Order: sequence, then structure tokens, then C-alpha cells
Amino acid sequence: MHPPGGYVNIAGITSVKKEANMLEAIKKRHEIADEFKWDTSEIFGTDADWEREYAALGGAISGLEAFRGRLAESGVLQECLKLGDELSKRNGLLWLYAFLKFSEDAGNSAYAAMSGKADTLGAKLGAAASFIVPELLNSDEAKILAEVELGAELAVYRHYLHNVFREKAHVLSPEAEELLALAHEVTDAPETIFSMISDADMRFGIVEGEDGRQLELTHSRYQALMQCGNRGVRRAAYLAHYTAYMNQKNTLAATLGAWIKRNIFFAKVRKYSSPLHAALSANNIPAEVYTNLINTVRGHSHLLRRYLDIRKKALGLGELCAYDLSVPIVHVEDTKISWEGAKATLLEALEPLGKDYIDTVRHAYSKRWIDVYENAGKTSGAYSVDMYGAHPYVLMNFNNTMDDLFTLAHEVGHMMHAYYTNAAQPYVYANSTVFTAEVASTVNEALLTHYLLRTVDDKAKRAYVINQALDGYVGTLFRQAMLADFELQAHEEAAAGEPTTHEGACALYRRLNEQQYGSAVTLDPEADYGWARIPHFYMGFYVYQYATGKSAAAALARGILSGDAAALGAYKGFLAAGSSDYSINLLRAAGVDMSVPRPIQAAMADFEELLAEMERLVG
Repeated sequence: MHPPGGYVNIAGITSVKKEANMLEAIKKRHEIADEFKWDTSEIFGTDADWEREYAALGGAISGLEAFRGRLAESGVLQECLKLGDELSKRNGLLWLYAFLKFSEDAGNSAYAAMSGKADTLGAKLGAAASFIVPELLNSDEAKILAEVELGAELAVYRHYLHNVFREKAHVLSPEAEELLALAHEVTDAPETIFSMISDADMRFGIVEGEDGRQLELTHSRYQALMQCGNRGVRRAAYLAHYTAYMNQKNTLAATLGAWIKRNIFFAKVRKYSSPLHAALSANNIPAEVYTNLINTVRGHSHLLRRYLDIRKKALGLGELCAYDLSVPIVHVEDTKISWEGAKATLLEALEPLGKDYIDTVRHAYSKRWIDVYENAGKTSGAYSVDMYGAHPYVLMNFNNTMDDLFTLAHEVGHMMHAYYTNAAQPYVYANSTVFTAEVASTVNEALLTHYLLRTVDDKAKRAYVINQALDGYVGTLFRQAMLADFELQAHEEAAAGEPTTHEGACALYRRLNEQQYGSAVTLDPEADYGWARIPHFYMGFYVYQYATGKSAAAALARGILSGDAAALGAYKGFLAAGSSDYSINLLRAAGVDMSVPRPIQAAMADFEELLAEMERLVG
């Protein structure tokens, strides 16, 4: 059984419309033109249609009970798995519709309720199906696998069944599995609480923009203001943003602590050696992938400091602070890009991926797969989400910047990975792992960078693009590896009996910042609270996959750009493979072995090459 879910990447910035002599208000949802909003009617035409399906599925779930205790009978396992997949697919569509609607406006209580109902139904379905794996593990493994190899109808579940038996030591009795399935609705609460605090309830106040006008600070505007050339504006926005989290420091520390305890609890109950091993085991990722990343990136911190020295010199600052790390260090006129311009540029950049890829992206543009602009209550940042039986959907908060262009490239990568997978795979293998999904998104970023460098001759504009590329490595490789280190150490401290307090979290966050930055960045007290604003910490050892994805994508993009038809074919095969094999194996088949440090080292070499050109360009 496969619970509903999606690939969520918080990485966008919002649109800011300037209006003279007044406080700028965020547009309401109904004030955004339909052409810039996704079309959810392809999932359910109306809320009433959703409610009817919700009621129907609630009644159908009991059908699984007919298979309990009978999986060893001839043909029964096949029918049980098929029904389970169908019910899960239907629940996924219910979840998707509610999730998208809730994302449009987190303050809309009706969609908050629908989202909660979908989660509850998912828990009910999980509980109803919870007997399947324990019963399988008590059956004759050799007989089942032999039936699979004989080419019976069960053959489609070959990899699924091998994976089930691989995890045999960590599966409990049917009664215990049912209890754990029901408990998820409670134990997943810290993630929901953080989202409600950060996205719905928290207010960041009013700040002054670069032109002197007053702005209501939001998550997305914060990201935009961090790229403002006026240091005073950056500092004011930074202090306002972080102060809001500092004011919730005890609540947020308790929320994070509850999440960490949840992970420790499930790891112990399922007899994993640690929460990290529990998180990685689901996709059969060796722990060395995680530790190799942290250690290799830490060993190249000197390259980051070298870049920060360039940044400090280019900005003409005596010292770098946290609010100086995102502003472009190369000023170029006319770097704004319209939504139409961003769409067209991305199509040109992705041409090496072939006509079928380009045609599908163009179709997504015209058929409203993408929600473009910010509105009041809309989820901040950007993500792509998909469910079997519907096309993928992309959330943006587009603000006409080059960063937004790269965010679009990233999310379209997720979107197309889901599109190829869903077209090629049965439901059981339709959800690609996040480990592989971050590769597809980052390949697109690499292709966009290459396109811009190939088409830009002007020295200043070329330096601007390289600045974007370097910042991409800093944010995706260096930064995410540091966050992965924080997540690991926070869990280790809690497992050793240390309570998760804001003082302890701040101390750990500062130590890791100091290890990475050395003396290159002056760390103010506010910087210690960076841990409090990271939604990905509530996704269970998630962030490291951005960094491994960046490394794998750099290698795959090199092969695609070489014009090697075999390399492109292998990549397209990877996109269509979903979860039909273990992630490590899928990447090996595409030409990248992430079980060794080599891809990360190669990505660091790419970073150093860009760094050397930047040093030449900016003097």
C-alpha cells in the first residue's frame, strides 16, 4: 500500500506589485486571473463531487477485510493488492484535491477540514490494509517469489514483494501494524502544527522596501528582499522575519522536539538502529550516502569560504552577515523576466531533452498545470505534486526574477519526472522516491545554467549567471548538507536523552554554521534561529536529497549536453522508471553511483571551475 504524498520543495519568491502612497496588500485569490491559476476541475469538478467520492471510498475500504487471513490461497494475493492499489489511488486523488485547495488559501477553514478528512480516510485505509504485509511475511516467501518468477499475474509486484521481504525484520504483528497506522494521524501532528504556525498564524509585520514604500512582510517577500541591493532594507527584513520565529522559540522547539521523539519512537518500535536508518531503509539507501555527503561537503568548506571572500569584496563590505548571502554580487540592468519570458526561455534551455519533453511542458503551460502568482493565504515557496490518475500540479509564487526562472525549471523537472513515470509504470511503482525526484529537478537547473552561459557574451551578464549558479551550489549542496548534519545531530542528542530546547537547537545550529563559514561570515544572534524556520525538518531526513540530487544531476547533465544519444536515452529511462527498482540502482543504470563520494567530489570540481571564472570576471 502506498500512502498519498508528493514532492514538496520550498524555494520560491512572490510577486510584488508597487502601488504609490499606500500599504501594499496581498491580492485575494479571486483577484488573480484564471489563466494564472491551476485547474483542479480535472480532479473533481466541484467540492460536492469530492464529498460524494469521499463517502463512496469510505464505504469501499471495508472490502479489504474479505482478504484477511486468505493471502496464501491461490490468486487471492493478486486480487488483494489490486484492490488495495485502486483504493489507495482513489484516496490519493481525494488528498490531492484537498491539498491543492488548501494550498490556495491556508486560511480557508473549509479546505482545511477537507484536507483533514482526506488524511483521516488515508489513516483508515492504512489501518484496513495493515494486515497485508504482516500476513505476507508469515506466508511461504519462497512459494510467493517462485510464483512471481513463473510470470503469473503477480509478476507486476515482483520488486514490491522483494522489498517487503527485505524489511521483514522491521514489520510487526497485524494488530501492532494496525495500531501504528491509526497512530500516524496523531504522531504526524507536529508537521501540521509547524505549518499552521509558520504559514497561517505567524505575522512578520511591515517593512520598508527599497523605494521607501511600506510592505507587508511575507515568506516570499522576505526571499525577494534578501536580494535587495539596499543593505538596510535587507537587514530590516531579516530582523523582522527572524524575530517572528524567535518570539515562538519555545513553541517551535517543543514542536521540533515532538517530531524528533516521534521518529525515535517509530525507529525503536520497528527495531531500526536509529531514526536515520529507519528513514533510509524504506528506499534501501545505504547510510554511507548520507554520511559521505556530510563529510565530503565539510571537507570542501574552503571553496565556500573562497566564494564568500569574493562576495564580500564584490559587495564592498567589511564583513558579511547572514542578510548579505543572497543578494546578487553582480549588478546588471534588466534582469527582471516576465512570466511569458520565463516560460519561453525554459523551453529553449530544455531542448537537449528532446521534442516529446518540450511538447509536454508546452502543454502544461497552456492547460493550467501551474499556479503562478502569490495570493493571500497561499502556501509560500514552490512545489510540484502528483497523484496517479491526474496530471502533476506545480505551485509557484512568481515575482519576475531570475531566481523564479530557476525555480520554474526545478519544479518542471519534478513535474516531468512524475509525468513520464505515471505514463510508464503501474500504480504500485508510480511514486518516485524523493532521492531520485531531486535529480530530475536539478538536471533542469543545470541545463538552464548551461543555456544562459552559452547565450550570454556580455561580461557583466555572464558574471551574473555564474553568480546564480554558484549561489545554487551554495544553497543546494553546501547549505543542505549542513542542514542534514543538524537534523542528524539533533536526533542523536535527543536519543541520548537531551531535551530539544531552543537553547540547545541554537547552540548546535551556531556550531555547524561556524564549521561551514569559519570567519567568512559574522553570525549575529538571530542567525542561531535558522533551525526554527525549516519546514523540511518535518519530512524525516529529507534535505540531504537536495544535495545528493544536485551532485547526481551535475553528472547526468554533462552526459546529456555532450550530445550522447545513449546518455539521453538512459536519462529518459530513469525518468520513466518511478520506483520500479531501488533508487541507488536506478541512478547506477543512468550512469551515476551515489554510494561513493565521487559524484559529490565531481560537483565540487564544477563549483570550483565556476568559482575560478568568477574570480577572473570580477577581479
